[in-house]
Amino acid sequence: MAKQSAFAGNGIYGTPVLKEKSNLISREWAKQFSQLAAQLIAPVGLVAPATSASAGTPGMIATDGTYLYICTALNTWKRITLVAF
Repeated sequence: MAKQSAFAGNGIYGTPVLKEKSNLISREWAKQFSQLAAQLIAPVGLVAPATSASAGTPGMIATDGTYLYICTALNTWKRITLVAF
């Protein structure tokens, strides 16, 4: 019978705690974390969209120095005015 390992949330963002040492488990966790991070970390520094219907995928972020543009849905952009504070 194979050893079973479990993770428990502990710390920032549910940092996994390995109950049983296993390279297979830690590699699987790293793979899942990488996939999650790719979904959460939005690309920044893109060319600002020409219109609110320009091509884009949710989570993309762009700036032109005057506005911060955020893609909220497929080909749907919203912008926020940048001001000094």
